Amino acid sequence: MVVQREQALSMALSLSRRALELLDALDEPLPAVHLQRAIDAMTGAPVPGTAEAVEAMLDRPENRALRDRFDPQYSAAGRDG
Repeated sequence: MVVQREQALSMALSLSRRALELLDALDEPLPAVHLQRAIDAMTGAPVPGTAEAVEAMLDRPENRALRDRFDPQYSAAGRDG
């Protein structure tokens, strides 16, 4: 039973990541943000506890796509390094 659960969770994560790619390609940021949070929950990604921690997390290169889902104008406003 544990193997089946792990396989099901792996498949759910894979499908979620593919769905996120599709949402990004269709420029659908609102559902993408929620799906990203679900992926984060499945992978045990840390959840920042303060606004400053959120900003620091979103400024890391690996999180730029997530940041752009929250605020597509981020780069246009000159806040991108």
